[in-house]
Amino acid sequence: MTIYNRWFQLCASLVAMVMIANLQYSWTLFVEPMRTATGWKLSDIQWAFTLFILFQTWVQPAQGFLIDRMGPRVFTTLAQNGTVQMPFQPTFWAKGFGMLIDRFGTPWILNADQQIN
Repeated sequence: MTIYNRWFQLCASLVAMVMIANLQYSWTLFVEPMRTATGWKLSDIQWAFTLFILFQTWVQPAQGFLIDRMGPRVFTTLAQNGTVQMPFQPTFWAKGFGMLIDRFGTPWILNADQQIN
């Protein structure tokens, strides 16, 4: 099994999500300050956080599919009037990888299953 295998990448991504999932639950530190500052009920705050986790988690396969199909085009579009920190190129873990800061100052890191031709 190579690192380009989609099943390997899926399993590695799941392991990475499990490793960083604890950071998502640090939100409990902010619940009481949010309740006192806004007057929201605890159930409202929990509902908002639940929606955040659901959207964050279940959008990732679609995002991965789009980046795999359009990775090079997305990179070159974002790079216009931006700063390329690492050109989109093959690496040992991906056929295409690049880092940039777009014209609005947002940093981007893109992994894709294809290269720029």
